[in-house]
Amino acid sequence: MDHERLQRQTVSMDIEFTTDISKAAASGNIEDTVSYAEVAERVTELAQNGEYLLVESLAEDSAQLILQSYSAIEQVTIKVAKPDILPNAGAVGVKIERRR
Repeated sequence: MDHERLQRQTVSMDIEFTTDISKAAASGNIEDTVSYAEVAERVTELAQNGEYLLVESLAEDSAQLILQSYSAIEQVTIKVAKPDILPNAGAVGVKIERRR
């Protein structure tokens, strides 16, 4: 909607990724897995520094960033939602799934 383009909008993102966690589960060492905190930080930086007109574009760019940056991630599912944008909905958004 036109009024949404006048100022930055709040979005929420759910990110799920598929990777082999068996080594990390056995060792208890974070270096043996993909750090979800690092993934979240990189996607947050992408969202904050980008100028996205569509949540679809943010979702796609986030998925590509993750798949290109983390070879251990085989699949990623990203849901991007804009809360309180419509009067009768808690949030609206998109959900995508991308594989290597």
